Amino acid sequence: MRKKRSGKGRIRLKPIEFSEIYEAEVKRANNTSGRIYLPEKYIGKKVYVVIGNK
Repeated sequence: MRKKRSGKGRIRLKPIEFSEIYEAEVKRANNTSGRIYLPEKYIGKKVYVVIGNK
């Protein structure tokens, strides 16, 4: 039996030049949070956001 997945998308990673990088810990969302939502399994883990040069 196959494990049920929450998403069906994919990404392809490639090297980029970037101007900024941010680090944040994922916390539980509420009604006043921003518009980036992540799966519950990421709560308590660190994520990184990279701003590219282009």
